[in-house]
Amino acid sequence: MEYGAVWHVVRSFSMRSMAPSQALPIASASLLGAHRVSPSAFSILPRLFVIACYLVFCCCIQLTAFYPGRCITPSHRPNQNAPPAVITLFFLPPLHPRSDGPLKNRSIIPIHRVFGLNYWTICSRLYTHLSTSQPTHTTDTMAQKTTLQEFESVFPKLEKTLLDHAASFKLPPAYLEWYKQSLEINAIGGKCNRGMSVPDSVSVLLDRGLSEDEYFKAATLGWMTELLQAFFLVSDDIMDTSITRRGKPCWYRHEGVGMIAINDAFMLESAIYTLLRTYFKEHPSYVALMELFHDVTFQTEIGQLADLLTAPEDKVNLDNFSMSKYQFIVVYKTAYYSFYLPVALALHQLELGTPENLKTAESILIPMGEYFQIQDDYLDNFGLPEHIGKIGTDIMDNKCSWLVNQALAIVTPEQRKVLEENYGRKDKAAEAEVKKLFNELKLEQLYLDYEEKVVGEIRAHIAQIDESKGLKKGVFEAFLAKIYKRSK
Repeated sequence: MEYGAVWHVVRSFSMRSMAPSQALPIASASLLGAHRVSPSAFSILPRLFVIACYLVFCCCIQLTAFYPGRCITPSHRPNQNAPPAVITLFFLPPLHPRSDGPLKNRSIIPIHRVFGLNYWTICSRLYTHLSTSQPTHTTDTMAQKTTLQEFESVFPKLEKTLLDHAASFKLPPAYLEWYKQSLEINAIGGKCNRGMSVPDSVSVLLDRGLSEDEYFKAATLGWMTELLQAFFLVSDDIMDTSITRRGKPCWYRHEGVGMIAINDAFMLESAIYTLLRTYFKEHPSYVALMELFHDVTFQTEIGQLADLLTAPEDKVNLDNFSMSKYQFIVVYKTAYYSFYLPVALALHQLELGTPENLKTAESILIPMGEYFQIQDDYLDNFGLPEHIGKIGTDIMDNKCSWLVNQALAIVTPEQRKVLEENYGRKDKAAEAEVKKLFNELKLEQLYLDYEEKVVGEIRAHIAQIDESKGLKKGVFEAFLAKIYKRSK
């Protein structure tokens, strides 16, 4: 555990193991943000205690250190004609040069003046530094969750790998720029929940923080998942003639793109295998990783096929809906690539992807993915737009959703007629009639009862996991915690 530069300086002087000139750069570097401290090492009271110790140390011990340069002028630029200066840790104004003793002809300079800081700035920076500094990816004794900032910091290196690969085929610069724009617009900008789940799962499986190399490998697999997601979304937006994606125009609707987006989608998918070959070719699970991506891609595509054929927007036929079709769509279109894929990737990275572990993971994550999609259907109708970040359109889009399938199972002939006359119509009044019917059928309570039942079943399944084979309950508990009772 790191205790910060303050403790290192105090300890070093108390043990007389470090000269002032050696300790001073450590302290100053820490105050300026060069020494990173794990945020888990400090709660509020210890932080205040460290600051108090630092102030007592600075004001009472009267430590000085010879500065091996020249005097610092009021403008904080070296004056090459001045004699060597003495830097003190006092919060005092500069003193005039001494005319006698060991400090003869040397100006005494407070350290905070060297960096242009005042008393309160130093206190504020020290407190903020101890509060917010991010940990490096060093092995810790507990699993750690990645942040979006950490995850996105890996992307530039991967992007360069992809662009260098394309350039190796002598792709002209203008076309390389097109590829770069496609990568950045389509892969970046989302929440990256699927991608970040890979390093999170690896950390839980190891029950510790990750080394730099472990994190990079896990994040790279995570970005392959995000590239797969980008490939699906670009294609899906074209098929659905969508207008916006993540609050911006869909890629195919960008000026000059149009149907070129189809080819761009193919290139996003190909990028997965370029990265896989570059960074995992020597990994023992290379073939298993490649087959996993191929299988999950195909599973998602057949789920999309079932969705398109079951509920075309331009042809409403409620007889075509059924719960069995709905379950097939959500399992293959959503559950495999959103829930199973990240955990399977983590298992393969650690060479824990045994048939038994993968089967156990699948048996928990696929029902969890189905629950997630049913939850999404519920929020589309009953969620607040300001919470979910969009206005639900499943009714007008003729979606084969969980709600309409539940309604079809319990409606009277008169109520079914209301559905047939209004469902799938691009009309606000028709949508309102369907919503009214859903309320009459008490579908919200039906969903809430379903949620408690299925979450209880998932938790019971998680509790039965045999952790002696390398699989950890915490992986699945983390996934469930993210989605249970979510409102967006």
